[in-house]
Amino acid sequence: MTDRALRRLPRNDRPHRLDLVGAAAMVAATVVLLLALSWGGIRYPWISLPIGFLFGASALLWIGFWWRLIRAPEPFIPLSVLREPVICGIVIAGFFSIGTIIGLSIFIPLYIELVLGLSASASGIVLIGFMGGARSDRCSRDA
Repeated sequence: MTDRALRRLPRNDRPHRLDLVGAAAMVAATVVLLLALSWGGIRYPWISLPIGFLFGASALLWIGFWWRLIRAPEPFIPLSVLREPVICGIVIAGFFSIGTIIGLSIFIPLYIELVLGLSASASGIVLIGFMGGARSDRCSRDA
């Protein structure tokens, strides 16, 4: 439906360069932060040199990623996009909704098992409705 309209638009071909340094900084910062969060309290005490080093390294890598975003000619995530109020609102809402879904999918089974005293299989059966509702929106868009 939009093919004919899009073909009439003028094309401005120019070479693009992927910001591999920015992408690598974001991945490294995320991996180091996740290592600190998963090792803290299990492999090492929360207040220990390795965990402190990982948190510090993650903070430095996030600062490096931010510096790269403001300095790169074509950044990995253009910050100018976030100046649009609609896009900014969508990003914030998406952040909190994904956090809510992850939190619910982790804490509802714990609540069902530890507080209500049901088994793990009963907890899974109770979650069928929640997971079906979480998937129904995506399935209807794919159809």
